[in-house]
Amino acid sequence: MLTDLLEDSNCKLKKTRLLNSSAAEEVCDSLTKVLGINSLLLSDLDLSGKIQGNSEMKKVSDLLEDSHCRTQKLKLNKCSITEEGCAALSSALSSNPSHLIELDLSENQLGDSGVKKICSLLSNQGCKLMKVGLSFCSITEEGYAALASALKSNRSSHLKELDLSGNDPGDTGVQKLINLLDDPNSNLKKLRFLKAPAAEEMCDSLTKVVGTNPLLLRELDLSGKTQGVSELQQLCSLLEDAHCKIEKLGLSNCSLTLESCAVLAGILSLDSSRVRKMDLSNNNLQDSGMQHLTGGLTNANCKLEIMMLQTCALTKESCSALTDVLNSKYSHMNELDLSNNNLEDSGVLQLSAGLKNPHSSLKIIRLSNSSITEDGCGALASALKSNPSHLMDLDLSENIIENSGVKQLCDLLMNSNCMLQKLDLSFCSITEEGYAALASALKSNPLSHLIELDLRGNDPGDTGVKKLTDLLEDPNCKLKTLRLLKSFAAEEACGFLTKALGTNPLLLRELDLSGKTQGVNKICDVLEDSHCKTRKLKLNKCSITEEGCAALSSALCSNPSHLIELDLSENQLGNSGVNKICSLLNNQCCELQKLNLSFCSITEEGYAALGSALKSKPSSHLIELDLRGNDPGDTGVKELTDIFMNSKKTLRLLNSDDAEEAWKRLNEILGRNPLLQRELDLSMKVPNDIQVKQLCALLQDPHYRLEKLKLSKSGSVKGDHCADLVSALIVNPSHLRELDLNENKLNKSGVEKLCILLKNPDCKLEKLKIKKGSIEEEGCAALASALTSNPSYLRELDLYKNKLGKSGVENLCNLLKNPHCKLENLKLVESLPDKSCAALVSALCGNPSYIRDLNLNKNKLDESGVENLCNLLKNPHCKLEKLKLVEILPDKSCAALVSALCGNPSYIRDLNLNKNKLDESGLKELCNLLKNPHCKLEKLKLANTMTDKSCAALVSALCENPSYIRNLDLTDNKLGDSGMKKLCDLLKNQDCKLQKLLIKNCSIGDKDYAALASAVSSHHLQLKLLDLRGNKLGESVMKQLSEIMMKSQCSLQLDAPKGWLSWLPSFNWNEVETEESSEDEEAHHMTAEVHTEVDRDKQITEESSEDQNKIDRDDQKTEKRSDGPNKMDEKKMENSSDKKHDKTTKENLDSPSKTD
Repeated sequence: MLTDLLEDSNCKLKKTRLLNSSAAEEVCDSLTKVLGINSLLLSDLDLSGKIQGNSEMKKVSDLLEDSHCRTQKLKLNKCSITEEGCAALSSALSSNPSHLIELDLSENQLGDSGVKKICSLLSNQGCKLMKVGLSFCSITEEGYAALASALKSNRSSHLKELDLSGNDPGDTGVQKLINLLDDPNSNLKKLRFLKAPAAEEMCDSLTKVVGTNPLLLRELDLSGKTQGVSELQQLCSLLEDAHCKIEKLGLSNCSLTLESCAVLAGILSLDSSRVRKMDLSNNNLQDSGMQHLTGGLTNANCKLEIMMLQTCALTKESCSALTDVLNSKYSHMNELDLSNNNLEDSGVLQLSAGLKNPHSSLKIIRLSNSSITEDGCGALASALKSNPSHLMDLDLSENIIENSGVKQLCDLLMNSNCMLQKLDLSFCSITEEGYAALASALKSNPLSHLIELDLRGNDPGDTGVKKLTDLLEDPNCKLKTLRLLKSFAAEEACGFLTKALGTNPLLLRELDLSGKTQGVNKICDVLEDSHCKTRKLKLNKCSITEEGCAALSSALCSNPSHLIELDLSENQLGNSGVNKICSLLNNQCCELQKLNLSFCSITEEGYAALGSALKSKPSSHLIELDLRGNDPGDTGVKELTDIFMNSKKTLRLLNSDDAEEAWKRLNEILGRNPLLQRELDLSMKVPNDIQVKQLCALLQDPHYRLEKLKLSKSGSVKGDHCADLVSALIVNPSHLRELDLNENKLNKSGVEKLCILLKNPDCKLEKLKIKKGSIEEEGCAALASALTSNPSYLRELDLYKNKLGKSGVENLCNLLKNPHCKLENLKLVESLPDKSCAALVSALCGNPSYIRDLNLNKNKLDESGVENLCNLLKNPHCKLEKLKLVEILPDKSCAALVSALCGNPSYIRDLNLNKNKLDESGLKELCNLLKNPHCKLEKLKLANTMTDKSCAALVSALCENPSYIRNLDLTDNKLGDSGMKKLCDLLKNQDCKLQKLLIKNCSIGDKDYAALASAVSSHHLQLKLLDLRGNKLGESVMKQLSEIMMKSQCSLQLDAPKGWLSWLPSFNWNEVETEESSEDEEAHHMTAEVHTEVDRDKQITEESSEDQNKIDRDDQKTEKRSDGPNKMDEKKMENSSDKKHDKTTKENLDSPSKTD
């Protein structure tokens, strides 16, 4: 406003004085002339290039410090200002700091000292500067530090933008200032370091790519992150800036082209470039690209020390170019990686020329997988022998140099001037011979500098590892690291095992890690390596599961040819784990001879898998398999025994030596593998044939899945031993379905254990037979009580001649009443106390639907008992098929009983009323039953029950419904003429299917025999057995019957003959065995052999053969007799026959056949 008055013509004011000093006024006037306007009127004062030197800067400073100067933006670039000028400027602005917001001092040689003067201004609390330009001001690391300190110390600083481009920040300058950008108390928002916009753009781009400002990095890895020449050119502009300190540059997998190589050569040629390492791996550079790079590598400005060129499609031509690099006096190259290029021996030969150069500084060369052979090794060895002092690391891995190539290198290793410290010969097809050569070379050169040797992936043979590992312990040998294993994990595992075992596992042929490791994943890395020659491996109790088995199998499949024994016992492998092991067994190279899988929780599925694996590989070397302590299921044992049978191989299934011994004895006794049997019948065996202790051990084993057990004959097993056998069954209860103690005594302990067995919820016993007083009355009660606690499986109970007693009957009644009881067959011959039958039958009435076979022979059944039995038989739910009541019914009770059967006739198939009095009413009811068209009775036994007339009436009734009866026993009844006539009518009936007819002791005469012979010959009968013993036969009748029976193949049983008839071959002379407690005919035909389900068809065939053999033996006996025995022999035979007949008649009074 005042200066405007000076120009007003109406104003007489000629002069105004505003500035404090004349010097300031002088400068103001001078600047007014230069600028064409009063400088005090300007807010933007641009003096760039208009003043020069510190002296003029001092004059301007006089103006700047005056309060009338309100300059906001001041430009002083290219004004030749130094430290002195900076001091004056800083002082002036500190006196009048509040107006200036922008200051540009670019392109002045301020230096660090000048910057420090500016820092005093920036530290001023009144300084309002927001933007400062200090580009190209010769500032170094020290100046950067001073700026950072000043800005950090002035928390109220307004500075938002600082330009330091064209300066040298040193190692820490950039970092210190960039830290301010992250400081929440700093207002600084923008820092300019880079000269070129392209460099700025690249810096911003790389910050996004790598997540860090590249100016802060020493190593920049752009592998796979940059593509194209333009980006490389921008990178070049960044690298040439002094603020960029990148020394390691990664450009692997960047699709570099020939043009890219030209740009990279330019980067290497930059004077400002700091790049020491460049990785160009996995780019298709080819030889032409290498030629471009060579220009940069041989440039005097190139500082590159490490060059990575793996997989760059280079050939021998590139080797020629690289040789020029190695021969260059400017080369700093000390590491070169040419791996995975097809250099071949010719390329290596050219490189060797460079290695011979005494000026070569190369210390490391990597030539892995470069198609080098013995000749290439020879060229390298020759070059390095002529110039051995520089190379320290040589990598020839994955080349097929073999033993001959190794020997070429051994010549180098024996050279006392050789400085080689690391030699990589992994995967070079080296064998035991090559290992020996290396060991010899290193041992012969105590001055060798080799400290690391890599031989992974080769085959050391039996002695290779030992020879080299011995060197590690040689105090004269400098070798410290011997790498034999393929992976770091394998080396780590090897170290672990060495500590655990106290010896390097690679030196061991037998490796026992039982309980010393948990899991096997670690050691699998060792096992799969070719340097591991373990023959025997023990891993029991190592907590191995399916996952471990998978790893182990994979490892051993990779290196299968050495292992011959594997012990995995007591690990929870399960079936899934075994399946993994099977893949090893299927491997054609697997040499495994012994495999221990005992106690590994394997079940039927696992056994099947093992069987399948061994069957699929007939050439398997496995000779011993241990599966003790596992559960084979129903088919597991057979799966494997079929494979091991009839061979010298060993299959171990049984847990103990006693069980093994029992198996051997039973195998000898039975003539077949007992583990494949489900039934064991020792009733015909001598007890000394097998020890009870051994049999107990076998019964306890899960591989012995016995379903039926019948002990030796009466009294052969002592009470304690019987208890031990039952105790063994408690351990393995789930398979047993039938137990027959066969008249052996059970002591108190045995009964207690039997009760424990029966109470066991895993016990599924269906048939229990305890005969002839095997247990006392108290034991019977306990037994019945035990059955009550687990009633749902039992189907047959036979307590023949065991005294139940009152409490026993009560407990048995409770069992029969139990709705879960499904008992079908109950045999209580001579077992019940007086007047207890009624209670028992009453209990059956409460649960009648399951009982099919009831045997109450020779017990006392009173009238109430008969009444209860009648109620049972009348019950529509009762489906009783077999009823045996020998010598049990009170007088005149038969009628009521048979009447009850008439009310429900369709189920009964077997009725035995032997030795009961059948009165007239009873006979009438029985005849009604037999005539009933719904009656399907097949077996009827009425020995010693009827009169002559009764017999006639009975057979007459059978004639009306003849098609079902198969077995008729009329022993000890007088048939009479009418009865015999009716019987012949029955036999003549075309519908008659009678198979067994017993009419022993029936007072039959020759006349009756003639009628019988006529009836039998009248048509084809199904009759298989005709018992006529105890009746008088004439010789003519006997001859006639003999001829008829020979035609019909019917077995005729007669009293032992006298005289010439004794040799007739068609008769069975008094060969009926004595009756036992069981009424099942089949039980008497069983031998001491054990039959499995799969053998049943074979069994039937064998039994048929036995029957035929029996007939043949009879024929042979008769033939011998036909030689004409003397009278003394005849008399002896007659006496013997009479005695046998008397005994047989007495014992078979109830039933002369093998039935009752």
